[in-house]
Amino acid sequence: MNLFVFGYFGCGNLGDEAILSSFIQWAGERLKGVEITAQSSDPAQTRKNHGIGAVPKFNAWALWRALSRCDAVVAPGGGLLQDTTSMRSVIYYAGLIRLAQAMGKPVFLMSQGIGPLRRPVSRAIAARALRRCRHAGVRDKGSADLLRSMGVPDAIVQQTGDLVLLRDRGASAPARSKPEGARLAVGLSLRPSPDVDRLFNVLLGCLLRLNEQRPIELSLFAMSRDEDLPLLDDFAARIKERCSNMPVRMIGGRDDTGLTVEDMESAVADLDIMIGMRLHSLVFAAGSRVPFVGLSYDPKVAAFAARCGQPVVESLSRAEPLEVMRRIEQALEDAEHKSKAMGQALKESRDALLEDLDRFCVQLSEAGQGPLPILGVPVSRLSFNQTVRYILYAAARGHKLHVVTVNPEMILRARRDAEFRRLLCATGLNTADGVGVRLAYLLKYGKKIEPSPGVDILDRILAASAENSAPVFLIGSRPEVIQKAVDRAM
Repeated sequence: MNLFVFGYFGCGNLGDEAILSSFIQWAGERLKGVEITAQSSDPAQTRKNHGIGAVPKFNAWALWRALSRCDAVVAPGGGLLQDTTSMRSVIYYAGLIRLAQAMGKPVFLMSQGIGPLRRPVSRAIAARALRRCRHAGVRDKGSADLLRSMGVPDAIVQQTGDLVLLRDRGASAPARSKPEGARLAVGLSLRPSPDVDRLFNVLLGCLLRLNEQRPIELSLFAMSRDEDLPLLDDFAARIKERCSNMPVRMIGGRDDTGLTVEDMESAVADLDIMIGMRLHSLVFAAGSRVPFVGLSYDPKVAAFAARCGQPVVESLSRAEPLEVMRRIEQALEDAEHKSKAMGQALKESRDALLEDLDRFCVQLSEAGQGPLPILGVPVSRLSFNQTVRYILYAAARGHKLHVVTVNPEMILRARRDAEFRRLLCATGLNTADGVGVRLAYLLKYGKKIEPSPGVDILDRILAASAENSAPVFLIGSRPEVIQKAVDRAM
């Protein structure tokens, strides 16, 4: 299988590179033999860093060829559809989605942050593309609500979490222990924002006050070097003017040309607290159970902080030193207890994310292995496990799904009974039940398909219903036969 993935890749943003890295690692484990090609602003760097194929972001011919060869198109994360700064991002990515759809490629959105979409025309452009996606997984409730308000079918919208949460280090990272009197390790992540100049002065005051209470060492994190580094250089100069004895180091600076996602994660893991605007500086902190304070320039920051139970500065334009200092103190109070609560919240997010990725696997299999007809009757090519997952997924979402386990007798009857053939063609899923169907499939298409007998499917459904306390109804036949079936199933 060949997947084409798109996002803010090759732009030097380590958060987006972590998204791509997480997806590649997961796909390599779950989708054996998968080939991945990414759209990238720096294809050579993407190929070098991730070991996958890459095509230039603005090379129309290369994009067309990559889309032509792929089986499905995936956006594994990021905030692609937003018009905060301009409409260019919405126009480009909605256009790419529409192009893929026009070429007959199924499009899957995973762990997306949707919006803000402040302009009516932006919403219209995005909605037209999103309504035809096969799946729309989002990382926060605000994004899910926005999709529904735009008319995206509720059946394809799923709230999960950021894909980088799969890189959780909390369970395996050694406990941080520091000698008595050691400096407090503080991390700071900033990004361009209309409120950043005012925020500079507020943060300077807080850090100087914190340094008076307990000496600190400050690490400045340039998550996106080209955008963040000028700001952080300026901030470092101001700190040194006001407090020459405070150690300041730059992570992702001009000398860190080979800095990797893993290097950034390790640097964050050594902190006592992270104060961050960049979402993935907070995701990295949460993954290592480092307490943090979110600086909410965007609703996604506040949403993630709330999910982790960590304090957040909601309005940067009105932030006061006393408020920010209070948030820092809140994050540092009872850090061990809060770390456990954060771990539980992240586990719930990861579980939801993994469940959504399982659905993605089923839908991807269905998209790449749609039913093929045997004497006019469509027969599924899904494996037995994929079939069971597909049925359980439909049941969990409350979808109606008519499944028929087709045998040779049914197919032969359908040839002479038009009404019966119409019923078989209108089902949600026809599985191969019987050697004859599989043999016919092999002779006609030269491919083998797994058997999915009704009795085996029922066994798995009953087992799953027992685990989830879900009701199962047996319909048809005489009461004594139904009772005997119930007795045997118990």
